[in-house]
Amino acid sequence: MESLITKSAGHPYVIKMLLGEIARNPTSSKRDIPQLVAGSDDVLDALFQRTYTSLSLCAQRAFLTLSNWSSPVARVALEAVLINSTLEPQEVEKSIEALLQYSIAETISSPHDNQDLIRLPIVATIFGKKKLSVSPFRAKISADSRILQRFGVVRDDDPSLGIERLIDNFMRNLAKDETGREACLSIAEIISRRYNRGWHHLANWYVDQAESADTNQAPIVYFKKAKGAVEQFLENSAGDQATKIAEGWHLLGKISYKLNDPLGAVHAYIEKANVVNVTYWEISRLCAVMLSNPHPR
Repeated sequence: MESLITKSAGHPYVIKMLLGEIARNPTSSKRDIPQLVAGSDDVLDALFQRTYTSLSLCAQRAFLTLSNWSSPVARVALEAVLINSTLEPQEVEKSIEALLQYSIAETISSPHDNQDLIRLPIVATIFGKKKLSVSPFRAKISADSRILQRFGVVRDDDPSLGIERLIDNFMRNLAKDETGREACLSIAEIISRRYNRGWHHLANWYVDQAESADTNQAPIVYFKKAKGAVEQFLENSAGDQATKIAEGWHLLGKISYKLNDPLGAVHAYIEKANVVNVTYWEISRLCAVMLSNPHPR
């Protein structure tokens, strides 16, 4: 401990990075500490260069992506974007862990739902931007960064910040801009597999698309996709808030009704009644309307 403080001149971030080095390589890092920091005015550059060189290509790409978008990023969003781009889910997860272990990146917890957000310290961002300017991954990283920007700028002191709000931003921006829509929908599905409520947002997006579609065939396709998404949400909603589960059943009822499946809609609304208190009048009214009019507007 005394050696670390002395050799780092007490610089907090240098100490943090050196501890990351020791955690990753206990023997060699202890031996190299004096050599790394003694008498150098460019301690951080030296440490970043050493750490950056030791990273895998996927971890380098994750680091450069973070440095190219100067805002905290929801971890599930970063993972989804990189998985969609690299098609290496296990490598992406290991790469992000490496960035955190080396202290080249850090996590903060969302005050709203305790989801992890990842950010780079300012000195890491500056180093990353220099590396990005000569990186062969630059074009792909720029494309990934544009997708991350769809989640919106994050302020880590925002008490209302949460992954649901970021997903909502993402889906609203997707509705406004069709650029790269298929890739973005794939990313939304990857996020939903890690954060179940994402399926609910995705289902709502498909319903909105169906209700605004111009052709006769497109609404059916969108409603079927919406049904698949909300069913995924309900299948994995154990332990979620009752109000959220009830919203899922209500949405499934609406979608089933639109797909000319009144019995499926009745079932969904009854399941909703089993989750939250619903008046007998509401249930009987819905059943009567659906059974008498299977083609609603």
